[in-house]
Amino acid sequence: MRTADAKETYERLVASRGLTAANRDPPSAVGSLLDFFVSTRADDAEFDAVYLTWGTYDSGHGEERSFQYSIWRQFFVAGTPSEDADDGIWELEFCYHYRPEAETTRLGRGGEICAGPGDAQEFRNLVEGLPASACASRSTPDRVEFRFGQGG
Repeated sequence: MRTADAKETYERLVASRGLTAANRDPPSAVGSLLDFFVSTRADDAEFDAVYLTWGTYDSGHGEERSFQYSIWRQFFVAGTPSEDADDGIWELEFCYHYRPEAETTRLGRGGEICAGPGDAQEFRNLVEGLPASACASRSTPDRVEFRFGQGG
């Protein structure tokens, strides 16, 4: 797969399971994105990893603060000149936005990375045990973003 085809390739993978990318809850988004990471490599990426972050942030769009739980796959396209490095970063991301509450404040901010397919099961187990994952799984998000684009 080429990085530019990541979104369509991912959507075909989940569709083959009778699902859609748009209606993924946090646990199934984590699982399907990790399955995609392991099964489908980007031929043109010099770096390819999966990240999970959580915390309360300003949206930057004039909206109120939200607790955000995000899982994304990041690609760095090989051969991108260093002066244009941001142009070589692409991300396929799910971001779940929740109303901040006392529990989400206690969770603070954090993140984890899965740098290679061989680490995917350990990463999956780690994510499943995180208090932030438990909170995201039992709460209803106010908004869910699913996007693919430049991340730099």
